Amino acid sequence: MATEVIKTIKPSGGDYTSLSAWEAGEQRDLVTADEIAVAECYAMADTTAVVLDGWTTSSTQYIKIYTPPSERHDGKWNTSKYYLRVNSQQVIAIAEQYVVIDGIQAEVTESWVSARSVIHVNSSGASNGQIDINNCILQPGNTNTDGGYGINLPYVFGLTGATVNVSNSIIQGFFDTGGQGIGISEADFSLNVYNSVITNNETGINQSAGTVTITNCAIFNNTTDVTGTMTVTYTASDDTISGTGNIDWDSGSTDWNANFTDYSNGDFSIKDTGADIYNAGTDLSGSGVTDDIIGTARPQSTNYDIGAFELIVGASGPTIVHSMAGR
Repeated sequence: MATEVIKTIKPSGGDYTSLSAWEAGEQRDLVTADEIAVAECYAMADTTAVVLDGWTTSSTQYIKIYTPPSERHDGKWNTSKYYLRVNSQQVIAIAEQYVVIDGIQAEVTESWVSARSVIHVNSSGASNGQIDINNCILQPGNTNTDGGYGINLPYVFGLTGATVNVSNSIIQGFFDTGGQGIGISEADFSLNVYNSVITNNETGINQSAGTVTITNCAIFNNTTDVTGTMTVTYTASDDTISGTGNIDWDSGSTDWNANFTDYSNGDFSIKDTGADIYNAGTDLSGSGVTDDIIGTARPQSTNYDIGAFELIVGASGPTIVHSMAGR
């Protein structure tokens, strides 16, 4: 079994003072070393772009970037916790096969590049690999005429078979011209989006190539919620999307207010048991989704709630366990 090598990212007193410095300092062949390289991020504003490149990884020896519970957002954007805020074309650029990103807040503030993105996978180095993005909040840090992407999976020359899984995440605010919560335009990407909230973008999810599966998501208040060819099930939208278990919100903000605690201020927790999305999803434990964005266990072998949060009636509070989606 691979050994976890944990290094801390802290403003002082840690192993590194930025995630970028950790990447440069720890880059190595994880397969030969039989290691999992772990960046453990503590409360701070991290302002340097990160490029994951030059490693050797496998499905059992991989890169993991995460925040421990005490340093993690509470399901809403929280600047008292760890966050990346970067004035660059990409905040996190991934050119490796096997990467887990868990519990990270990140925003892009680059103003004049239409391809600006928070997470960007644009290298054949990701071929035949898997990238898991769990429990994250992704957004732009400003407005501008070029909207950019929360996650961008563009055409990549030489890429073969890469899988990207997104779970329990919130992608919001890419509402300027061309803005996309997630964009996929490479035939060799397979994208799975589970139990996530994608809102206030020009396009929620835009597929022009590749394979897309969306399950248990809330995709709403976008100019266009989804476009392209994809399989969508157990998903709430204010556009009409055909598919098993989908919910059609016809009344806009009336529906959103009835379902979320305070959607206009970024609180997408479920309002109460009268919400349309309460117990309206499907069990995704087989896909590695066993809890929600703040660590509340989802009830396996029964109906999940739709969106990033699970409402447990009568619970005194969630136990923060933060699944790594099988990792």
